[in-house]
Amino acid sequence: MCAEMMEQMRLAERAKAEMQKLASSLTALETAKNAGFIAKNTIIQARDTIIKARDAEITRLQTAKKARDAEITRLQIELAHHNLQPAVMLPQLQQCVSDLTATLKRFHVREVEAGATSSITKFVTIGEGGLGSAASPAPRGVAIDGEGLIAVCDVDKHQIQILNPKTKKLVRTIGSRGTGDGQFVCPLYIAFDRRGHLVVADSGNHRVQVLSYIDGAHIRNIGCPGTEQGQLKSPSGVAIDRDGNIVVHDGHKNGLVQVFRTSDGAHIRSMCSKGIGNGQLNGPGCVAFDVEGNIVVSDSKTDRIQVLNYATGQHKATIGSSGVGRGQFKCPFSFVLHDSALIVAESDRVQVLNYPDGTCIDVYIDQKKGFDTYALAVHESTLFVSRGKTEHCRERH
Repeated sequence: MCAEMMEQMRLAERAKAEMQKLASSLTALETAKNAGFIAKNTIIQARDTIIKARDAEITRLQTAKKARDAEITRLQIELAHHNLQPAVMLPQLQQCVSDLTATLKRFHVREVEAGATSSITKFVTIGEGGLGSAASPAPRGVAIDGEGLIAVCDVDKHQIQILNPKTKKLVRTIGSRGTGDGQFVCPLYIAFDRRGHLVVADSGNHRVQVLSYIDGAHIRNIGCPGTEQGQLKSPSGVAIDRDGNIVVHDGHKNGLVQVFRTSDGAHIRSMCSKGIGNGQLNGPGCVAFDVEGNIVVSDSKTDRIQVLNYATGQHKATIGSSGVGRGQFKCPFSFVLHDSALIVAESDRVQVLNYPDGTCIDVYIDQKKGFDTYALAVHESTLFVSRGKTEHCRERH
């Protein structure tokens, strides 16, 4: 009797365990079933979203096709109304586009994003022709007025052009070819004095002229032809010192940097001499001042830029040497100092260097053949670069 009860209890325990196992299986099955429903609903929702997107895209394409067909119909009606045949008009339109492209290439502003290693964020090229009636293949010195307009020396038309870089249109011109007051022969460089007057290196007339920026009226001449102190021979660069005096790069023939009083044009002093040594000049170039008041002078024939003590004329440093490597120069006519950078225009490239150690930061090369980079100006973070045909970059007087 006892053994029988024990067997029944064992069977009851076994049945209970089986029931618990079955209950667990049913719970797992119910969970899986619910997860399956959720996954199924998610897939259905995704499918519906894709279908809606597909239908919207089909509707958009159908609408675009209707608009295109309507435009084609309108153009066909227009052509029929004016009795114009596409086969006849196409060559004419192509010729018009060709003519317009050729005109724009004569003077264009090309923008190239600069590298992030300098504060210059945009390059604007001035040249390779002219704008409208002011077409010129030979822009030279560049200066920026207080309103952002660009004053450009034009050695082909022997005048100063005032351009609006935003509209890319000519605002006005100043001067004409000749030897009289307010006339030029190969104006090479330009600056603004403290009163906003134009100061122009009138290279072919061997003088510097001061003109009203408003109407071009002649104010005074600085220097006269000659090789003595206070005389000029093909001046190529001008700058304004801290006292407002006019500083002239007269290195091409005389090897001098000369200082004149703005108020009456009187000669104050000269520095440098003709030659290829330190503190000497042998070719044309431009002048500028660094933040410490030193005068910085380029020499396109000796392929270098020199830093001089402005008070004494004593040589302090030389940047660059002849060559085509980074930090070397080939005819470095123009440069600008901007922040802690020395930006140099050479015959076929622009280099950005640390100042005053001369370490090269960036090199920007223009692959267009037959044009030389000539002069630079900086306005805010934009670098304006004048470029002219190579044959116009040579001495013309």
